[in-house]
Amino acid sequence: MTSAIHYRDMIKLMAAGAFSMVYLSCHRSKKTGGDWITVENVTKCGLPYSCKDHEMIGYREESGKITAVHLRLVFQINGMQVYP
Repeated sequence: MTSAIHYRDMIKLMAAGAFSMVYLSCHRSKKTGGDWITVENVTKCGLPYSCKDHEMIGYREESGKITAVHLRLVFQINGMQVYP
């Protein structure tokens, strides 16, 4: 059985340091997405203020690339299943 983590605890874990996660991609305006994305050893980073209303978080990869993701589309963090 896979261990689980609550949504609010996931947000705290992201702020604490490096993490890995699995999320679902989605881009409404381009009508693309539905791909499972797995990232390893990423850290939380800032996004423009307009993204905060959309429950988004930015993460930075080791290469320096910054990507935004909707928090509700994160399904696993550090191997733990996220539940609402």
